[in-house]
Amino acid sequence: MIQIINSYIKYLFFLLPLSLITGPLIPEIIVFFLIINFFFVSTKLDIDYVFKNNFFKLFVIISLFIITRNYFSDYFFKNYLNSFFYFRFTMFSLAIYLIDLQNRNFKKILFYGIISAYILLFTDTLFEYFFQDRVYGLKSIYDSRISSFFGDEYVMGSFSVRFLPLAIFTLFWFDIKKSDYYLILFSILLVTGILVILSGERTALLLFFIVCIIFILLKKFTTFFLIHLFIFLTVFLYFLQNNNYNERYLGFLKKNNYINKEFIFFTEEHHSLMLTSFKIIKSNLLFGTGGKSFSFLCGKDEFKTITYPNNDIGNEDIGCSTHPHNVFLQVFLEYGILGIIIYLGIFTHVIFKLFLNIFEYNKRGLSIYKNKNLSLVFLYLSLLMNIFPFIPSGSLFNNWFSIILYMPIGFILSLEKK
Repeated sequence: MIQIINSYIKYLFFLLPLSLITGPLIPEIIVFFLIINFFFVSTKLDIDYVFKNNFFKLFVIISLFIITRNYFSDYFFKNYLNSFFYFRFTMFSLAIYLIDLQNRNFKKILFYGIISAYILLFTDTLFEYFFQDRVYGLKSIYDSRISSFFGDEYVMGSFSVRFLPLAIFTLFWFDIKKSDYYLILFSILLVTGILVILSGERTALLLFFIVCIIFILLKKFTTFFLIHLFIFLTVFLYFLQNNNYNERYLGFLKKNNYINKEFIFFTEEHHSLMLTSFKIIKSNLLFGTGGKSFSFLCGKDEFKTITYPNNDIGNEDIGCSTHPHNVFLQVFLEYGILGIIIYLGIFTHVIFKLFLNIFEYNKRGLSIYKNKNLSLVFLYLSLLMNIFPFIPSGSLFNNWFSIILYMPIGFILSLEKK
């Protein structure tokens, strides 16, 4: 029975990374079928062990907390669906956990899905960069940002770099020669780096360098990293010859570090969003203002922040948006001190586990093939990149973001099962 189920589940798993390029609908359908399959299997087999872990217990508490807090929010009817169905991502992680336990080759299926998405984006992006046109659809309205199939959602770089640790993790489960590992890994990093650069996403570039830093800390990768870094910087300098990209990256550094001797968080827009968030946080410090409340509150006079009226986007309120564009601020604003305690607890645990597995891998010095500690390094790195508090980010509760966030958790549960 399990093999019959897996015969179509593997195709859904392969399509999941590709589906995230198309918008929110198809990924939601795939997640739905994965969860339905999980419940079907759970009725046929004795899999109580899948629910007997701290992750499941913690996220039951988190989901109940979100539902309860949002129920008493002034904007409950704006977010009640998200509140009630947010728990689906916990079940999504458990579904991956069970699938991976039943068939370890599913890591390879995910690898092929991610690589297919990279190839599709890479081909389309280079075509637009060199020919100033698209094979399909409209080209970007910006001269220094390419979104490819994401259209008016400029998240191609974010997509590429957030899937990078998962691509690296799954690669290590292929039984190939060591030299082939390094060759494929180098190709993945180079393609991802180019996608990030051409996306014009500065946050994605910072995340890419975080991945590079991890390679410095891992034995057997020092020489590889130095070669890759040299080639990547050469490629980066090549694209900086384009005046638009030069201004996007270097111009940003020149004008946004300090304005009137005031430190600016990332950009003027992000800094304004941060100031607005602080005002809203102070209004309900303990319990927060509830999910999706930022977009309703940021335009009120008491919270409004027009910090830089001469900004290039005009005199509008650049401190108002759909969300604070920072995970830490979003959790603090929407769920108060109680929410931020949970967030910081998870963040601390992820940091601890990341460096613990780096230490264990370096101490044992085993092969990189199917290495548990090495795999966990990149799985925890994937989590860290998605909840990192010191950079701008998308909405924590966006389904696109949540799928990428919860995917590594299933594999972590599988690898750490004793």
